[in-house]
Amino acid sequence: MLLLFADIFSMLRNEKFQNRAEANSAITKSLEPRWLRPAAAAKYAGMSRPRLYQLLQDGSLPSCKLGGLRLIDRQKLDALLEGGAK
Repeated sequence: MLLLFADIFSMLRNEKFQNRAEANSAITKSLEPRWLRPAAAAKYAGMSRPRLYQLLQDGSLPSCKLGGLRLIDRQKLDALLEGGAK
């Protein structure tokens, strides 16, 4: 009986920490900027800048230009990373 209680307590404690980690991850993600410059986008995605420019050039990753500034939507970058690159 005591072992069963300890197992249940351990499971509840692990679940509590897992839920806290998921909440912290969601909060952190919502605080990140929506639009990224290419260097920041490459760093965010964990890829080289040449690879990021290759994705931009072949149309796998859309971007927009504002004056001389190229901006990449973080949500589209996330979708590309979740779906896999070409």
